[in-house]
Amino acid sequence: LPSLMFSQDCRGAFPIVKCTYCRTEFQQENTHTICKKCEQNVKAYGKPTACEYCNIIAAFIGSKCQRCTNSEKRYGPPVNCEQCKQRCAFDRKDDSRRKVDGKLLCWLCTLSYKRALAKAKQNDPMR
Repeated sequence: LPSLMFSQDCRGAFPIVKCTYCRTEFQQENTHTICKKCEQNVKAYGKPTACEYCNIIAAFIGSKCQRCTNSEKRYGPPVNCEQCKQRCAFDRKDDSRRKVDGKLLCWLCTLSYKRALAKAKQNDPMR
């Protein structure tokens, strides 16, 4: 829907920032540094605590954040991330591993790895 797309000027006025709690990137529309989802959760459940798996401050209910709770249901218990060595990676099998050169990474390390790959591609278009 082109009508929902932000013009270059609007995007400049509203930067992409990381949520203080869940670390997800979102388009900042005001001075808040918390995404809409976490904002709603704070209103409903109060401030979150650190997730027992990934240590991200996004455990609103219980001891695990929503991302880890869902991943555990889908993929089983967490395993050690090959990069940060924390026990917070979920083996999502072949598909997602292919995107990070076969490594078994947690969500945060996957994001930084993909960012590094994109930057390398940008600097060297032949990659």
